[in-house]
Amino acid sequence: MKKILLGLLMAAALSRASADPLEEATAANGRGDYAAEQRITRPFASQGAAWAQAFLGDSYAFGQGVVQNYAEAVKWYRLAAEQDHASARFNLGFMYANGQGVVQNYAEAAKWYRLAATQGNSSAQFALGFLHLQGQGVMQDDAEAVKWHRLAAEQGNAGAQFSLGVLHDSGQGVVQDHAQAMKWYLLAAEQGHANARFNVGVLHDKGRGVVQDHAEAAKWYRLAAAQGHVKAQNQLGLLHDSGKGVVQDPAKAMTWYLLAAEQGSASAQFNLGLMHDQGQGVVRDPKKALMWFTLAADNGSSESVKARDTVAQRMTVQQISEAQTKARQCLERNFKGCD
Repeated sequence: MKKILLGLLMAAALSRASADPLEEATAANGRGDYAAEQRITRPFASQGAAWAQAFLGDSYAFGQGVVQNYAEAVKWYRLAAEQDHASARFNLGFMYANGQGVVQNYAEAAKWYRLAATQGNSSAQFALGFLHLQGQGVMQDDAEAVKWHRLAAEQGNAGAQFSLGVLHDSGQGVVQDHAQAMKWYLLAAEQGHANARFNVGVLHDKGRGVVQDHAEAAKWYRLAAAQGHVKAQNQLGLLHDSGKGVVQDPAKAMTWYLLAAEQGSASAQFNLGLMHDQGQGVVRDPKKALMWFTLAADNGSSESVKARDTVAQRMTVQQISEAQTKARQCLERNFKGCD
């Protein structure tokens, strides 16, 4: 019986000893048990294991299981990066690009991004392409940006897919091709990328690269709008206002305009002014119309300046004063609860 128990204990010990610490640390992180993650990774990191050093870098960068400390994150990322750890190289580049734990240095960021990018790290490829687009730390080179973004996009990086769509849409670094733009936007949109979803809607709305289809545009605008995309919310308002691709419904138009206006959209604020001025979807209210036109005008909408002055000409001094007070109060509330 003692021999059986001893055998069972040895088997259990062997099982624990053979467990993959990287898998254990990953599992602990996934369930939010950062204390367990620290117990697993720190001894290995101190012994020079690159994977554990990269984990510790993440712990300090995000404040998981330790007090957030960017300088300490940089220290551990650097140790792992110098051992050719691709994601640590990307993260070290990110710290340099954003000045976290180090003095901001785009050239140094580009160096680490490039090392990770050549190892196939899609995040680094995307980031390196972005630096080439901006000319930060490297020569501004649209064609080089396209090259790196394509490599990342082909690995399924949604940000790179969206950017590649933008470049084809505008003809920046490539021949302008709206159909190619749509291809890349769709790939990113299907991964839930809000800006890509909006741009898919725009191409359908305008008939660029596809047959014009307002109903399809409304579908993609709605998906982006549900994610809080302000331009998509305003565009949905316009479609409901005009009845293009959807049933004409001024009340729904008002709902979408208001959501966008509360996020500071000058266009949506102008549209709300029009709705109140004309009594569409709401009871006609010159004071609210003037309030929204004033906010939109102050927010940079040139068309709102003329609309504001036109409405004011039909109002009394008292009404104008009340509308201006409402506009000031609305601005103080950051456009919330104004209508």
